[in-house]
Amino acid sequence: MTLEFAERIRRIPSYPLAAGYDLGAQTAMLASNESCFAPSPAVAEAAARALAGANRYPDPSYAALRGALADRYDLPPERIALGNGSCDILLAAGEALLEPGAELVYAWPAFSVYPHLAAASGARAIEVPLDSEDRHDLDAIASEVTVATRLVLVCNPNNPTSTAVSLEAIASFLERIPRHVCVILDEAYVEFSLTVGDTYSSVDLFQGLRPRRAAGRLRAVRLRGVPVSRRSGAPAVLSQRRSAGGRGRGASPSGRRGTARNARRRGPAAARRGVASA
Repeated sequence: MTLEFAERIRRIPSYPLAAGYDLGAQTAMLASNESCFAPSPAVAEAAARALAGANRYPDPSYAALRGALADRYDLPPERIALGNGSCDILLAAGEALLEPGAELVYAWPAFSVYPHLAAASGARAIEVPLDSEDRHDLDAIASEVTVATRLVLVCNPNNPTSTAVSLEAIASFLERIPRHVCVILDEAYVEFSLTVGDTYSSVDLFQGLRPRRAAGRLRAVRLRGVPVSRRSGAPAVLSQRRSAGGRGRGASPSGRRGTARNARRRGPAAARRGVASA
């Protein structure tokens, strides 16, 4: 007799094994957010000092780092959430927002972890094909939003196609999304995008949204050579994210690679609107 695992575990797509990313010490995989530069000596020294307190439980709210980031970017600390990689934040957002009967909308192909959110929660994933130039079709994504939609993911620039849409287009898109929907702008690779331009301009964009808009921007950053992810957004959403993500979950293996297979829609929005409103 063998162990029987939960159905939601069987639904989760397999993620590439970390061993498959080992290309040797001389190769840095930018797609996995690796750097060819070692951490700053100051970081190594700070880490060594921190080991002296390893017998004590760390602050799960990351208050010191959140406070420093809040000062740096002129944001309230409650609008900042931190995680062990962007996978950690995305999965926690899915756990906080999604459940059976809810819907998640994103372009496809995109970051390969996105399907995990629906699989783990039992929500329905609506995958919208990229346009003819392999960019996000924001009009098509907006048309798939219904009363059942809880979360929309926009990967900009997109992984794996490297294409991007302008922040002006993002701003126009957000104005079309109902207030009950949370939108996450995934900017893990924004530093490589010439289309987006100023890598911090989306902070001002999200700060200027109309009241009660549940939206946030996700960044995969390196603090002097050490990777960490942060998200800024609506306090209520981030409070639920910290509750969902505060139980010690680690991030998925490094690497943010999508696949171009099986780009598809899983049902017309009009039909889903009828079901949702019934």
